[in-house]
Amino acid sequence: MPIITRAQKVVNLTFATGHAMMGLSPGPATGKIITEIISGKTTSVDTKMFQL
Repeated sequence: MPIITRAQKVVNLTFATGHAMMGLSPGPATGKIITEIISGKTTSVDTKMFQL
């Protein structure tokens, strides 16, 4: 299961990891979600399942 979330203790750290061997397939969607998280926008999908 991928981890896509902001770090709780480090302000400028965002995780997008754990895609196993499928990194190219979910890459564009992960990039969009990370962009939304960093920009402070509402994410286009619920990311609770991808948090630590």
